[in-house]
Amino acid sequence: MKIGFARVSKGDLDLENQKIKLREEGCEEIYEEVVSGSKNIDKRPELQSMLKALREGDVCVAIRIDRLARSLRSLLIIAEKIREKGAHLKFLDQSIDTTTPTGELVFNILGSLAEFELSLIKSRTIDGLERAKAQGKRLGASPSTSKDVDRKIKARWKAGESWNQIAEDYGVSRQTIYRRIKKWRDEESTEEFDKACFESGSD
Repeated sequence: MKIGFARVSKGDLDLENQKIKLREEGCEEIYEEVVSGSKNIDKRPELQSMLKALREGDVCVAIRIDRLARSLRSLLIIAEKIREKGAHLKFLDQSIDTTTPTGELVFNILGSLAEFELSLIKSRTIDGLERAKAQGKRLGASPSTSKDVDRKIKARWKAGESWNQIAEDYGVSRQTIYRRIKKWRDEESTEEFDKACFESGSD
């Protein structure tokens, strides 16, 4: 059984043209999706419904690859889910059909290229971190406020001003203010504990 999949982003008007081509291909059922293809596949309800409906031997048909997925990674994830069902993929405009040896080969090549790309990205990231470390650079997110601003924020907090107002005045999130205050409270608790230990030990 051939099952069609048609997708457009909001505001796009070519959904009917896709459905005509899919019917001409012999699709007995067509799933229609109006959503950006860049969304995670678990946030695309029609795609999920189609994947659940697939049975062994079925062929999922779309007019182009970008109607099913907008990234190679998403495409390979979807293709794997289709394979797990014992079904196949066919893209009309690109003449790709995984029911044929050539079509299956194309997908295997795409998968190998994707894995190679991921390994390169990982390797470059590790190399970049190592270089930064060797140069003495600080890794991780930069603080969103300077030491001078932190001093002013601490003074205003001590004076009893609201977190929301402080955050708004310095253009930072309330979460940033919370982290600063928690850090200062922890430091003060440690200082009080150390002081108590010192006084106890000097008796």
